[in-house]
Amino acid sequence: FLLFKLYDPKSAKLSYMGHSTARLSSKPTILLPFLNSLINRQTDLPLFMFEEVRANMIERLDMNRSLKELELQHGDIIVYQLPVNDGHNYQFPFAPDIFKYLEKRVIVKFAPKDKPNDVACTVELMRDHDFNTVCTELYETLKKLPDPPLQHPVTHLRLLGSHSKQACPSNV
Repeated sequence: FLLFKLYDPKSAKLSYMGHSTARLSSKPTILLPFLNSLINRQTDLPLFMFEEVRANMIERLDMNRSLKELELQHGDIIVYQLPVNDGHNYQFPFAPDIFKYLEKRVIVKFAPKDKPNDVACTVELMRDHDFNTVCTELYETLKKLPDPPLQHPVTHLRLLGSHSKQACPSNV
């Protein structure tokens, strides 16, 4: 019993497509007709296939090894995608790319210190961004707001960490 997700590089979305069974002695290519039929394609066309080992780990399947050799078992998730056309520049061309992005992405809410529940804006950042990048992203977001919630210019922002238990700014 294997579960299948389709990754679409055009929209950068993952979609659950279904489930099926296969003999452990068979190779992943045995699944191609079924997977292609789920997306209304000719059944013998190639696909890229990956195993979603866990939320932050995805590995390409070796199409020449059996499912047993690949250690696929009941409940495992296979992510598949169409081959990428070289003429297109996708932000996340392969399934492992979107998984890396989703692992590092964090949505940060910014609010005035005196009104911690009054969110001024929300910014999508990456866990590996440095302080200057965070400030630049925040500045660009605040500039776009129709009615900036600031009493001071954005060049005079003071960033505070949040209190982990009370969901409000830490004391300085």
